[in-house]
Amino acid sequence: MSAPGAWGGGGSGHGGSSANQDTAAQAQAEAKAKMFEERQQANQEAMKYFAAGVCGIIAIVALLHWTRRLFVGFERAHNAKKPPVWALPIVVVARKLRQFSLRRMPPFESAARFILIITYVGLNAVLLVTHIDTSSYATVAGNRAGWLAVGNLCVVVFLALKHTPMSPLSRISYEKLNPIHQLAGFFTIGLTIMHGVAYAVYFMSQDRAEMLRRPTVVSGIVAGFAMTLMGVVPLLTKTRFYEFFYIAHILTFIALIVATALHQPKTAEKMAIMTIVAGGIWAVDRIARFARIALNSFGNSATLYPLPAGGTRVILKRSPFGTTAGKHVFLWLPSISMFQTHPFSVVSVEDGQSEFVILSRRGFTAALHAHAQKHPGASIRASADGAYGAFPSPDSRHFDKVILVAGGSGASFTFGLVGNLLSHMETLASRASSRNEEAKTLDVDFIWAVRGQENLSWFAPSLRRMRNHPQAPNVNVSLHVTRLPSENSASGGETDEAPVLPDPEKLAPLASPLEDNGQHHELRASSSSSRTPASSDRNSACFDEKQLEAGLAATATTTAVHGDPRPGTSESGASSSCGSIEGHLLRPGRPDVAYLIDRAVEGTDPSKTVLIAACGPGGLTKVVREAAARNIRASGPGVELHSEVFGW
Repeated sequence: MSAPGAWGGGGSGHGGSSANQDTAAQAQAEAKAKMFEERQQANQEAMKYFAAGVCGIIAIVALLHWTRRLFVGFERAHNAKKPPVWALPIVVVARKLRQFSLRRMPPFESAARFILIITYVGLNAVLLVTHIDTSSYATVAGNRAGWLAVGNLCVVVFLALKHTPMSPLSRISYEKLNPIHQLAGFFTIGLTIMHGVAYAVYFMSQDRAEMLRRPTVVSGIVAGFAMTLMGVVPLLTKTRFYEFFYIAHILTFIALIVATALHQPKTAEKMAIMTIVAGGIWAVDRIARFARIALNSFGNSATLYPLPAGGTRVILKRSPFGTTAGKHVFLWLPSISMFQTHPFSVVSVEDGQSEFVILSRRGFTAALHAHAQKHPGASIRASADGAYGAFPSPDSRHFDKVILVAGGSGASFTFGLVGNLLSHMETLASRASSRNEEAKTLDVDFIWAVRGQENLSWFAPSLRRMRNHPQAPNVNVSLHVTRLPSENSASGGETDEAPVLPDPEKLAPLASPLEDNGQHHELRASSSSSRTPASSDRNSACFDEKQLEAGLAATATTTAVHGDPRPGTSESGASSSCGSIEGHLLRPGRPDVAYLIDRAVEGTDPSKTVLIAACGPGGLTKVVREAAARNIRASGPGVELHSEVFGW
């Protein structure tokens, strides 16, 4: 009896041990599930804080913009009379803050951008290390990095939208957001790599390499490579092979969205929803752009005219809604390229038609110029998406003086803006005349540095309009040619009948001042400021970009004369000019932009408001920005800055 009892007792003991093991395994599984649930909740909470932080940054930027606009209006209203004592500290503090925000803070172009980037990076850094389980920090931080990577992906896509909500909120167009888009993209790549490396190391250390072959994990690896390629490919190709970069960027983005969705496909875990949001807003933006191109294609065409030295003038028959000179549109010319659109600045708008001046470089622009040469004056099917760009209103109620500075093909922007200013002044003059009142006018300084005289001929119609416009006396034109043919360098004559231009057949090959997509600009210097304009032109070759930026940064006073002297009234005599075009004198050598801006602002009454607008290469806009910041003083005129440096 005892044996069976013992055996039975033994059997009961083994059964109890198995039950205990099952209970322990179940408890362990429940603890693990609870841990994952808590991690999931913590990650979702972190993403709520991330979304709130990003929205907060956007709200602050918008608030600062509208506060500045209100302050400028307040300042303008009080400048006409002696401001109250209580307003003086506000003016001083506001101008000091504005001056600080414009100052360059390497590697960023301004202190304002530096603060914005540091705030954004700080938000990510705080969320990466807070409210996580430190007992298994590597995998938990890697998991949090994955969530933040997807959250940042949404921000990157938001910053890339052409129809960005930032435009109505703060008058910031998409191209102004492009540098921040790029920085946010590289930060997203860093988080993606951190996420992938953390999990790869964990799986390998736990001898679970087979996990790396699971379909969801493979999808994550594909997403990581796609994200990395989106950052690496532009660095290698976007400047020299824009078309390849553009196509590759779109394809890798689509691959990234699809792979990320397959990596985390469960909508209950929320990450899939974030992926859908990122892909969705991009798709909506693309559909909207496609719809605008389709709508603007009805009854539309473009007429092409070849220009000397690789230029092409394009006249778009029907401009997109909202197109004004100085803005830019994405041109679609299917006979040149069926599946591509390229952005170009609008030089002028007349009778609903838009004018563009485009330099041939390679790819699309080379094909466009070749077609214009083969079929001059031909009309081809065309459409456009746009217009894009946000710049200050030319309303003279806000500004008393406008200083326009352009380098190379940046003149497309400044010619457009000066055209708007002239039209606005003419409207005011007509209105004042009908009321027997004195018209309020603007003083405009137009400074343009161009590499060769042949490029001046591209904008001859615009120069002619500036010369013959009824409001022309209010515009001072300063044209500087940094490289001239030797046979014309000593020429000081001027004629109103025709521009003094070299024979295009005798010109040396011209290096392009305009990048392939029509939005990049470069300027070359041909002299140091210590030499006279005439001698510098005779004896010098073109500097490279580094020399240019170093030269533009110099503060020595140039001998080039600011203004548009009429025949026989040149302030510096014949030796200071090298010919003329459309009645405007040409000055050899680069202008001392900083000095010209300083002199123009110093000559403005403290009760007035000055707008400085610039478009050109980074070296030029850097000098203009520093000059604007330097001239923001408590006792001086109000100074506003608008700069255009189009990127890819």
